[in-house]
Amino acid sequence: MFKLASHHPQPTSAFASGVVALVCALSVSQSAFALKTDRNQPMDLKAERWNGSMQTGTQVWNGKVSITQGSLIITADKATIYYKDGAVDRAELLGTPARIQQALDGGGQVSAQASKVDYFLGANKVTLSGAVRIEENGNVTQGERFDYALDTGALQGDGGTGQVSLRILPKPKAADATPATPPTPAPQQR
Repeated sequence: MFKLASHHPQPTSAFASGVVALVCALSVSQSAFALKTDRNQPMDLKAERWNGSMQTGTQVWNGKVSITQGSLIITADKATIYYKDGAVDRAELLGTPARIQQALDGGGQVSAQASKVDYFLGANKVTLSGAVRIEENGNVTQGERFDYALDTGALQGDGGTGQVSLRILPKPKAADATPATPPTPAPQQR
């Protein structure tokens, strides 16, 4: 669903950065589905500085990087897009931390933060590293590094010198939709 195949037209750096963030925000939880309407919204990328071109193979956005598209909000200190053969090959977000959040179709939102977010298009892989924290509707996953394979959906976490942790909230109990009806009284005899 969130693969960027090599036969796609050459994306802009804003598009590539947004794909990185969208993939990271959604891939960390296999049950998460971003607002489908976000993909049809304009994407805005802002930073204090930009340099590079597709001809040089690298574009760098520096200083208070902000990427928005519908409910998708990304902030980072730096976003770097690497090109190979005229197409995006890799995208990297750096921050203290880099933050990603997006609303979910089913309600609620997913957010992730990490020191570094790498999207390797050729390998169909996203890596979040450095004090990673992923939150979806109150459920929290933390660790030093998470690798996500886009083609298989496999997710692998590493605690570094610590541990990977996961907190799952209990599902709220559904309220009984039908109110209890009192038993019918027995007929009285006269």
